[in-house]
Amino acid sequence: MVFQKVLNYKPAEHDYRIWLVINPAVWLIPMFALVLLVALAVHAMVFAMPEYSWSKADGMEPTVQTIAAAPKQTQTAQ
Repeated sequence: MVFQKVLNYKPAEHDYRIWLVINPAVWLIPMFALVLLVALAVHAMVFAMPEYSWSKADGMEPTVQTIAAAPKQTQTAQ
């Protein structure tokens, strides 16, 4: 009998209740700010890793493998 309430839960009918506790007029902008801070922190952490850094490509010299793997460019006369 107790599990009947759990199994009959319909999220579309009951999810509005969170907004009875959290007033979006007060908390929506701070929630967006928190999401922005988390996104910036994740990006800063990832770009701080050497394998994902943009500065990695600045000091790279082409190797024999990359030169050999590059496709040959042909110029067509027009």
